Amino acid sequence: MLKANPYFERLPGSYLFAEIARRVKEYSAQNPKANLIRLGIGDVTRPLAPAVVEAMVNAAKEMGNAETFRGYGPDFGYDFLVNAIIDHDYKPLGIDIAFDEVFISDGAKSDVANLQELFSADAVIAVTDPVYPVYVDSNAMAGRAGVYSDGRWDRLHALIGSHDGAKYRNFAQGITFEIMLGHANRQLVKLSDRYILVRDPGEPLSLAIVDAYQAGRRRSTRNLSGGETFIVSLALALGLSTMASRNVRVDSLFLDEGFGSLDADALDSALDTLSRLRAEGKRICAISHLPEVRSRIPAQLTLTPLPNGSSLLSGPGCARAAE
Repeated sequence: MLKANPYFERLPGSYLFAEIARRVKEYSAQNPKANLIRLGIGDVTRPLAPAVVEAMVNAAKEMGNAETFRGYGPDFGYDFLVNAIIDHDYKPLGIDIAFDEVFISDGAKSDVANLQELFSADAVIAVTDPVYPVYVDSNAMAGRAGVYSDGRWDRLHALIGSHDGAKYRNFAQGITFEIMLGHANRQLVKLSDRYILVRDPGEPLSLAIVDAYQAGRRRSTRNLSGGETFIVSLALALGLSTMASRNVRVDSLFLDEGFGSLDADALDSALDTLSRLRAEGKRICAISHLPEVRSRIPAQLTLTPLPNGSSLLSGPGCARAAE
């Protein structure tokens, strides 16, 4: 026997647009002289730009001519439109993008709604609030939103909802934190094969260390030695610079001591990493009293204490100021 989708019964009886219309009508009846500014979805205030109107008119005329009439377009979009996007949206920004990397669809609305069909019914979803209703309703009809009660879907609310927004803020920060840990671990493996940075289960926005030399035991960063702290801090700094460099060019790294806490192998690994960064065009500035560090850094500034309590800075670019 053919059965109906049981999740349809959980949908609220009134759709958003119908509810907006009902409230506007009710308010207008009570306040007939009020000049309403409509800010609901689809309520626009300005007309289409002349260039858009002209393009739509020309396109409509093409559909009325046998020589220029078009049916369904190619699955990836028309060539002229793909080339226009590449030439006007990407090339001016210095981005080299291939033709097959551009896909023309009918809009994000249907793509986002249909994307859920790739996943199982027990997949966890998160949506912003407010959001276009179809994104919630399509998941509700698939059984992923839970039960609708008191104006909320319990699975969506339980995932990232709280009255002060802290739960959603921590959720978003956690995603960024995971990305940063990925970048940091890629740098950390160059320094040592011993450690992996992970999120602390008890404090999701805090760090913990997985120690491969102790059978994968999870350790708190509060218990790290001076040498371990230096290596982890360097990996985190390099990871953060990798993230920032997507929008801001990060060319300099400043290290204030810390080398003295490293054993010979860790010191060699750290200096090798700094040498690679220098070869990639980064500027490395390190303060250290260790001969091993000074021997690996060609350009040096030397600070020499003087008997009168002052110090003398010497090296490239330094000159004594006129008395």
